[in-house]
Amino acid sequence: MMAASLNEQKIENNREMKVVEYISEKTIVLLKERHKSEVLDALVAMAAGLGLVADVPLFRSAIDTREAFCSTAIGDEIAIPHAKIPGIDSFFVITAVMLGAVEWDAPDQKPVRIIFLIG
Repeated sequence: MMAASLNEQKIENNREMKVVEYISEKTIVLLKERHKSEVLDALVAMAAGLGLVADVPLFRSAIDTREAFCSTAIGDEIAIPHAKIPGIDSFFVITAVMLGAVEWDAPDQKPVRIIFLIG
């Protein structure tokens, strides 16, 4: 069942949300890190550098808590680490394309090559 297309979604204020609004050259990165923790460090630092996250330790802790509860790898070489904390004023997505595969405890046992960090 698909509630909305990938390009449009209704959000609380009834404004249509377009995924392309969150994709730009500044939010896409190629990474060479080899371990999940290094990838998460790099992505959280990138979010902070773009002014998307003010409280970096709190955001990183929330990401780590989510990962400890259940891997955010969804299979097909994709992971979607995410967290919601006070102080993040607007939804964001940072996309990482890995130059090498990273183990992420995926349900299909495949390493991850594309990561979407969502805040």
